[in-house]
Amino acid sequence: MTTAHFALDLRFAGLLDQDRLTLLRDRLDLRRRGRLGDAEDEIFGTRTIGTGEDTAKLTLVRWSGERWQITVSHRGAPPAPEVLADLQSQIRAAATEAGLRVES
Repeated sequence: MTTAHFALDLRFAGLLDQDRLTLLRDRLDLRRRGRLGDAEDEIFGTRTIGTGEDTAKLTLVRWSGERWQITVSHRGAPPAPEVLADLQSQIRAAATEAGLRVES
């Protein structure tokens, strides 16, 4: 099995209620996962980017009540630099709109 590599790793802080979480998922076109009320749930959305062997995966993760992470990982070739730049811009804009503060 091939190891996943991270092309983007963005961290955010702030509380998300269900409406803000839905907004973030919608803006990033994420498939819904996880329940805010369940402290055990960590993954709150995923999206596959690309097709074939060179796909990447965007994942929304909750580390704690106010700590969030959005990653883009890949197993084959990484997404093109312009694709990553566009994704990073979209992620930051969506997170800010949802009320999160960009940490990195």
